[in-house]
Amino acid sequence: MEDKPLDLEQHEEESLWDVWKRRLMFALLVALCITFAAPSFSSCSSALGTGGGDLRGRYTIGGETVNVSRAEVDATWQRLAFTSRLFSSPDRATQAMLQQLQMKYRLYDVREPQSKDDVWVHILLNAAAVREGVHVPQARIEEILASLPFFARNGAFDEGAYRDVLAQMSNKQFTHRAFAQTLTEIARIGAYRELYMSAFGLIPSRDVFERWRADNEKLSVSYVVQPFADLEAEVDAITPSDDDLAKFARLPSAAERLRVGARKIVEAAYFLVRDMTDVQVTELETLLRERGALSDDPNELDVRGLQEYFGAKDAIYTRENWLRDARAKYADAAEGYEQLVAAWEEQDEATRGPRPSEPPDPALDAVPEDFIARYRKFWRARIVREVLGREFLRLFAAQAERENRSFTDLAKDYETLGVRVVKNAEPLADDEFTEGFPEGLGKDSELPATVRTYLPGPAAGRTFVPEVHDEPVPTTRLGRTLDDRGYMVVRLDGFEPARTRDVAEAREEITEMWREHEIRTRAKARLEAIRDQVQSGEADLDAAAAAAGLTAHEVRRFNRSTEPRRVPSVAPGSDADAALRRARKESEYRNRVLSDYPILAGVEPGEFRASVLLDDRTEAAYLIRMDERHQPGPMEITPAELQAARFAFSRDVGAKVAALQNLEALSRRYSLELFEDTPPAESGGDADGADGGGDDAPEDDTGE
Repeated sequence: MEDKPLDLEQHEEESLWDVWKRRLMFALLVALCITFAAPSFSSCSSALGTGGGDLRGRYTIGGETVNVSRAEVDATWQRLAFTSRLFSSPDRATQAMLQQLQMKYRLYDVREPQSKDDVWVHILLNAAAVREGVHVPQARIEEILASLPFFARNGAFDEGAYRDVLAQMSNKQFTHRAFAQTLTEIARIGAYRELYMSAFGLIPSRDVFERWRADNEKLSVSYVVQPFADLEAEVDAITPSDDDLAKFARLPSAAERLRVGARKIVEAAYFLVRDMTDVQVTELETLLRERGALSDDPNELDVRGLQEYFGAKDAIYTRENWLRDARAKYADAAEGYEQLVAAWEEQDEATRGPRPSEPPDPALDAVPEDFIARYRKFWRARIVREVLGREFLRLFAAQAERENRSFTDLAKDYETLGVRVVKNAEPLADDEFTEGFPEGLGKDSELPATVRTYLPGPAAGRTFVPEVHDEPVPTTRLGRTLDDRGYMVVRLDGFEPARTRDVAEAREEITEMWREHEIRTRAKARLEAIRDQVQSGEADLDAAAAAAGLTAHEVRRFNRSTEPRRVPSVAPGSDADAALRRARKESEYRNRVLSDYPILAGVEPGEFRASVLLDDRTEAAYLIRMDERHQPGPMEITPAELQAARFAFSRDVGAKVAALQNLEALSRRYSLELFEDTPPAESGGDADGADGGGDDAPEDDTGE
């Protein structure tokens, strides 16, 4: 009979208390298991079927199923984030040193996760590396730690500095074990990536050549050229009707060239600091206080002026410079203090003096008195004028918009204050305001950008309503023109919408465009007629071209690396003979056919290019037929081409290998299942803990 120690009937000879003692002891063991094991490994909760809600993923590798808990995902994310921050130094020299260390020790994946997908990639790649037997010895981790500059004191690794940095970086949450584990995993994954890549990285020269040959087939083609110039006299003799021109003007290409952009009339109201008198400054200040733009505090202008002064890039010595210098001096003093303390500690306790005192920390928030004095002496008059002028212009623009008045009209109410108003007499396009706006306000200022961005005008079909941009913008952006400093506000006073010019307005231009189009149309039609004769079998290419007064040419065995023919130089207006000019043109035509290789590579032998090539650069139309395709031999590839092809091959292989290591590919390979809520019944294995433990987890190579 099977012994059941908790069955009362089987042990009826025992007392009731004896049986319940055994039951209480079993319950206590279960409680201890849940208390101590579940937070780290979740093994008891999994075994009991109560920990499913904490499971976040499951993957299968090497026939074994591994469960991953929420705690492990979160802890892995934190470990990677802390490590990334440690390796993100703002100092360029330190950053360069860290990059060298990352390359040396294969720490390629030191980067902060941007999402849980990055964390899962790390977990799966680490598991794959462990499965392949990739090992990172403890000595390698110690070597990495000793090489990191932020753990060093006096040029050597310092354990105290190491633990202080970890504690400060993570608020005492990042331990040596966690950091060493993270470095181990990152180094292991780096070695695994190299191992994985090496399986594809050995590319035989024959494979490289075959790929190059497939991409660089040599072509032999025949072509006929119809120069546009040969048709000019024929087309010039034609006088197009108004209907012909109107029909042509409706073509999209013609309509785009005939389109006229929107044009605007803009008012600008502005102040220049150099022109503001003391009387006007007083009147402005009084007006702004009356309107509530300034408070009754007599020091407000000085406070705002100091803010302007500290923010001005043209100041001789800004507050930011002073703070930077103060910090630098304090840093130097602190470094010197550490050296003093180190030397003091090495002295004999009986004879050494008192411990050196720490350098004072500068009050970085204090404003130096010399700043205030310099501001009042050199800058106050100008900056106060800027503050007053800018505040008045805000009120001025708001009033003009509220009362629907033009700047010109409203300025009459403030004649004594010196505000100026200027307006372009003729409408201007957005790109014309820089040079075309009166009094030079468009040059080196924010006016053109402001008009383009904030005063676009009404949408198509909408009625025009004046628009005001009430935020003052500087009249200059150049530091050398301090005397011209000032501010302005702008108002859209008139608007001409974009339109397309018609025949009555642009007859000559449209006629010229029609002639260009007609020449190209006729050139294309002549070459298409030759192609039709050849395709129908009425004549071969040479005969059909000759019947049209043209000549068929050939280019044999060329590919994308074939050097173009050198074009003879002919100076404009020179007395070069016709033969030289003809040779120049023929070379240009041949080179244009060579440059069409990417298109011709898709044409089958005996077929013509899908469409006649119209080329404005050489001013000719081309009919091209593919005659033969040739596979180049091994002796036809140059060393430079072989090297370039090998590099391209390696780059493509690297991209494919990287694609095999993204989350989608890894999920398919290792049957990754992700759970947001309670997952289905577990198929086996224990959930991994936050520190990567658990029965199914790979061992930590750090030996900790």
